[in-house]
Amino acid sequence: MVTDNGVLPRQELKRLIRAKIITSSGRIDDSQLQPSSLDLTLGDEVFRLRAGFLPREGESIGEAVAELEKYKFPLKDDETNVLEPGATYLIRLRERLKLPKGFVGKANPKSTTGRWDVFTRLLVDGHRSFDTIPEAYEGPIWIEVHPLTYNIKIRKGVALNQLRIVHGESRIPQGDLRILHEENPLVFDTDGKPMPSSKVRFDDDGILLTLDLDATIAAYEALINTENVDIGAPRGSLRKSREDFFRAIRKPKKGLLFLNPGSFYLLATRERVSIPPGVCGTMVAYDPASAEGRVHYAGFFDPGFGYGKKGEVRGTPATLEVRVLTPFRVVDGQPLCRMTFEKMRSNPDILYRGNYRRRRGPELPKQLLVA
Repeated sequence: MVTDNGVLPRQELKRLIRAKIITSSGRIDDSQLQPSSLDLTLGDEVFRLRAGFLPREGESIGEAVAELEKYKFPLKDDETNVLEPGATYLIRLRERLKLPKGFVGKANPKSTTGRWDVFTRLLVDGHRSFDTIPEAYEGPIWIEVHPLTYNIKIRKGVALNQLRIVHGESRIPQGDLRILHEENPLVFDTDGKPMPSSKVRFDDDGILLTLDLDATIAAYEALINTENVDIGAPRGSLRKSREDFFRAIRKPKKGLLFLNPGSFYLLATRERVSIPPGVCGTMVAYDPASAEGRVHYAGFFDPGFGYGKKGEVRGTPATLEVRVLTPFRVVDGQPLCRMTFEKMRSNPDILYRGNYRRRRGPELPKQLLVA
């Protein structure tokens, strides 16, 4: 699939870097480039704020920080600092943009960030919306960071969120999505069989996905732990301590689960999602009126997720990060989120190569997985 409009793939992001449309105060490493996004990296200073914010019209982030700063501390490459739960932090990212006319940006937390219950939002000067960058924006990029359960260790250069660059209209309408599913199945059932279109819950904004409570491990609940979590550490670095961070919840006998306010859960979709090379996905809440809290912090799904190299993987469940405001019952098969799909400008030169490939049930953060 090649089109003038759409999400820029890895090789086009490389061209933007060479053209100095994307620059950095450090070095942009090749490992930052994903099939449909760029990992954004932390700069050298952290501001502890009194509150989160959006800038006033025409106001720079730096001007707002001057009003809201409680204190600040430096970040270094070779030392870690701790961000504490319940506090609001702001960090200027190393990357800077000079977007051409017709190009915009969209940001999301990385999967590992969301699974450690760290809520992030991207901000730019003068723009009164989180996680979006307006057309032709030129200037710095900032990240607001809210650890909600764990003490998080960070250092300069660690990536907590990622950026997509989009040209023109990229959303795939329902009619085209149905055709795409017939050609390259986008969702499989729990046995790895393509779901017939008649059973796929298409709507105007994508495909509705439902909750799986029939897996052997149906959910994980975060445990309060005072140990510091190095969110930039490699896969498997904490696997011997997984029971110290999350409690496994086995398949409930009656197919229902009660979620407690203030707790953080990892759940999974019943449908196994597959993202073929010419498209990318974004997970969003199904309907704000359908749940008593926030569903899914980290929403980008790269081309190749649940697909493999040539479609041999046959789907992977999507892990959902969930918090509720009041005691709330969820049931097996309940609609809980929506996958929206966007076309790529061209097929990326690499496909998904991430850490998450579980066949059934939710997946823990990569540091708790087998290396």
